[in-house]
Amino acid sequence: MADATAALEDAHAAASNAQSPKIDNEQFKSLAECAVAKSFEAIGLAEQALANHQKSSESG
Repeated sequence: MADATAALEDAHAAASNAQSPKIDNEQFKSLAECAVAKSFEAIGLAEQALANHQKSSESG
């Protein structure tokens, strides 16, 4: 879950930076895309961690 947490932290940082009034449209787009990508990455990592946990619980 540490990897999922790190991806969520990256998504949060990108989303926070995208709210700055000092950035232009291209920077906003880049930061928003990063936030979305990191969010999906976090979901995938969390799903994998859950699947691994369930596998180990069933076999143990």
